[in-house]
Amino acid sequence: MQPASLFTRFRKLCSGSNGASSATGLVFQGTKDQWTPVDLAEHLAADYRRGGGSLDLLLVEGERHTFVNEHPFAPNSVRTMEAVQAFIKKHGARRQQAAR
Repeated sequence: MQPASLFTRFRKLCSGSNGASSATGLVFQGTKDQWTPVDLAEHLAADYRRGGGSLDLLLVEGERHTFVNEHPFAPNSVRTMEAVQAFIKKHGARRQQAAR
């Protein structure tokens, strides 16, 4: 799949009725990912932001594609899961308040 079509499909999945990105997202990836190039994640984040969305990109130095699953208690995995938890707390709380 060409990167441009991936970005277009992703933006459509996460867009509001006016076509602007409305979902907030988090992408984390190891810099030694053997399946997904880092520049693809960077392009995805940039395109999503250009579309009006909010996307946090966490690049984890030296880690491979499945680093959290392979070594869940390694320092980089622990820090990544802490970042995921913080993201959920921050954006989940906002969603919950908005629903009230």
